Amino acid sequence: MNPGIRLHKATFKMDGFRFFVQHYKRLKQCDLPSSAWTVFLTMLSEADSRGILREYSLSEWSSVLGVSYHTLYSGLKWLERCHFVEEIIINDMPYYRICEYEELNSSETKFNYFRVPRAILDSNVFARFVPSNNVRGIIFMLSLLDRFRVMVSRNKNKDQNVLRYTMGTLKEKLYKREAKAVREMIDVLQPIFHIEEVGKEVRGNQVRVAKYDFTLRTEYLIDVEDFSVRQMMAKYGESLTQFLDAIKVPHKKKDTRDVLVAFRQEVIRKVAFLNEKKSSRIIRDVFIDSLQNIEKQYKEVPTFKIKSIGAYFRTTMRDRIKTIFKTSTTREERINAYVDEYNQTKNQPDLSLYELDQYKPF
Repeated sequence: MNPGIRLHKATFKMDGFRFFVQHYKRLKQCDLPSSAWTVFLTMLSEADSRGILREYSLSEWSSVLGVSYHTLYSGLKWLERCHFVEEIIINDMPYYRICEYEELNSSETKFNYFRVPRAILDSNVFARFVPSNNVRGIIFMLSLLDRFRVMVSRNKNKDQNVLRYTMGTLKEKLYKREAKAVREMIDVLQPIFHIEEVGKEVRGNQVRVAKYDFTLRTEYLIDVEDFSVRQMMAKYGESLTQFLDAIKVPHKKKDTRDVLVAFRQEVIRKVAFLNEKKSSRIIRDVFIDSLQNIEKQYKEVPTFKIKSIGAYFRTTMRDRIKTIFKTSTTREERINAYVDEYNQTKNQPDLSLYELDQYKPF
């Protein structure tokens, strides 16, 4: 079984976070160490739509990546020194913010970013690249992801969605003179890409590979329908975060995740089998009503506090969907929706917790 996949625009999207081309180019211009690139990637994976990181922990990332805390801390200081990240205060609490992220994220420029699969941060790639300060290896990996993005956007046929490099080209890109050194670096990328050796010859102790074919592994891709749901959830999640900041309600990433889980279970799942226009309107109305309800409570009762943000929103959304669902749908639509929901979910596990565990903007 081939662990790689030929990308097709109509079927798959890359499941990951945005890396803006402007950031990518400036990082290369600044000639930063591999530790800075690695820290920046972890920050991108946790940033909201404004580039704010609410619970960022270098010590946790040190454990996940297998890279020493001291090394990552040095990379963070490089990013601060070169104005890629800065510390800001929100409601008397300090947070990191990625500079220019909000402006770039709201840009109307088409394809001003490429996606980096979140799962690469669970691989051993950085544990192998960072200690040797192998910046070229990280840049080459990112360039491959960028090229796959271009392929998908142009909707080439499946047989063209393979990246082929000759050994000579790889030596140039990776700054390596010896073929053995190139093969060792390529081996590091095996967790990210399915790599096929083309024209391999073995003569005694000598190994010669003329070319390499790269395809993206299937676990880094997601069906477009699931991708659309995640986009929608991320959009509402960012609205929720900004709203809670505005009314000065203390919250953590877990609170946002709990609300989104409740939102999907109590609202989105119940209208998923209606037509798109009607379901979108109901989802929007329930969300807005829920926000207005909590704002009203805080304005009318100054001492009002919420013990569990997720539980509070779940109760509110459950009440609002009942009212709005009845007034916005016909009896026949409701019956069909309930039957479809039951048939679709009776034998399936609830995947929403998994899908939202690393909620991020798209």
